[in-house]
Parts: sequence; C-alpha cells; structure tokens
Amino acid sequence: DSPVLICGSPGGGTSYMAKMMQYCGLFIGNDVCRFEDRKTFESTSISMLQYYFVRQLVGDKSYDDLMDLYNLLDSDVAQKWLSSGKDGEMDSDKLKLFKKEFLKLLPIFWGDNLLDLIWGFKKPFNMIWIKYFVSLFPNIKVLVVDKKKSGQMKNRSIEGERFEKMEQYNYELFTEIGDDLECNNRKCDFDKMNKDVDYFNEVMEWCGLSIKTKEEHYQMLVDLKYDGIKNG
Repeated sequence: DSPVLICGSPGGGTSYMAKMMQYCGLFIGNDVCRFEDRKTFESTSISMLQYYFVRQLVGDKSYDDLMDLYNLLDSDVAQKWLSSGKDGEMDSDKLKLFKKEFLKLLPIFWGDNLLDLIWGFKKPFNMIWIKYFVSLFPNIKVLVVDKKKSGQMKNRSIEGERFEKMEQYNYELFTEIGDDLECNNRKCDFDKMNKDVDYFNEVMEWCGLSIKTKEEHYQMLVDLKYDGIKNG
C-alpha cells in the first residue's frame, strides 16, 4: 500500500541511504546487488523498467546508453513525454503502459519473499517518473536524499564526479517535487543521518522502519562501512 520511493541526485548519497534503510528492515528487492548493481543497491528489475521508459521517451527501441540518460531530460522529446497533460492530469495511456511493464517485473523484484514486508526501492531516476508511481500508489512515501556538494573529485565514482559538477538546475530535477504533485514526502539530510541518531530515528519512524539506540546507530555505521548487511 505505501512503498518508500528513495529519490535523489546521481552520486548524491542515494546508494548509501538505500543500504542503510535495508539494514533497518526495508525490503528493496530480491534482485539487488547483482552484477552492475552491487554498489548502487538498485533493483535489477527496476533498472529494466528504466530502459523501457527511456526507450519510449526517445522513440528508439535499441537505446541502451544509460550514462547519457540524464542529458536527455533537457531535450524537447523528453519534456513532451514527461508532460503530465493539461491541468496536471496524468496521460492515462502512458500510465497504463507503465503499469503493465511494472507489474511484469514484480515477480523478479519480490522473489519468494512475503508480500507483507515494508518495501521500496532506490533509483535517482525515481524523481523523473514519480507521477506514475504516485498514481499507482496514492499512499506512497517519497524520501528525497539531499547532500551538500563538497567539490572533492578525488576517489569519486563517475556518478560522484557528475554530482559534484552538476548545475543547480539539473540537481533540482532529482531533488525537488513540483507544487502540482501531492504526495507524502520529506527531504533527508545525508550528513545528519550519519551524525545525529535522533534525526536518523525521526526519518526511520516516518518510513515505518526500526529505530536505533546511539550504540546501535554507531554499530550500523561500522557494519555498513565494511558491507556487513543485516536486518536490524
């Protein structure tokens, strides 16, 4: 009924946040951490949905350059696709297509896990198709990861470097929800989640996940640093 959609800028801490929330009991997919998703903590099946979405957007069934994906957002064809229609109404045909493809992927996402788990998934692209998910799940919780730029490029991933170089306009595409969209959402300060246990617990309670004592919070940070993933 109320999945948690983890949003935020590429390279802006969304992977670590998903890792942290998985530790606290959020089911983020039976197909997470396979192949190229090992460090991103993204569902492989949801990535497949992203390919479908973008191919529809650009009108090219063979398009597979996800590294160029975010540059498409400024294009006329992308803006036309992302337009919600007159007076903010969702295009019903587009929504039906999206829902059909999403339902196809759910068996891969869930695997043999019980369906009563608190669930959600992380993907920076979530903010681009957020209207579709809000239409499918009116009670959805949208958690937007907000991280301050440091200007440091050393030892950063490709997406991390992209984040540091990103213009404010592009950053806001992934971190700002339009006034025309009503949904249960909140910003999440990346740095405070690591340093302030009270703030951390406030966010976890909002998500419906387990909270931590100061000692448990510290142990979680140690475990996550060494990829010691376990449910709390």
